[in-house]
Amino acid sequence: MPIYVSPEGNPEVWEVKPDGYYEVDEWDAQNPPSLPTECELTQQRITEIQQQLTANDLASVRPLRAKVAGRATEEDEARLEELEDQAEALREELAALNIKLDECLTQDT
Repeated sequence: MPIYVSPEGNPEVWEVKPDGYYEVDEWDAQNPPSLPTECELTQQRITEIQQQLTANDLASVRPLRAKVAGRATEEDEARLEELEDQAEALREELAALNIKLDECLTQDT
C-alpha cells in the first residue's frame, strides 16, 4: 500500500491518496530538513573534541605505564609527546568554543 504524508507531516498508509495529503517526494521537496544552527554546530564540535580528548587519554595509558615502570622506549616518549601536543591544541579550541557557545546561548535568551 502506498504511503502519503498528512498536512501535519505524518506518514500514513492509504489505498487512495486523501485530499490534502502529499506524495512522500512532494512533501520532502516542500519541507527540506532544517540546517543546524551555529549553536548546534558549536555544541557538536565540543562533543567531538571531548571524545578525542578521552581517546587521547586512553591512548596514553600504555606508554605511561612503560614510563612509570622505567621501560619506556623512544617511541613511547614520542607518542606521549604527540598525544600531549594534540590534547593541548584541542583544549585551546575547546576553550574558545565554550566561550562561543556561552555567547550563543546568551543571545537566544
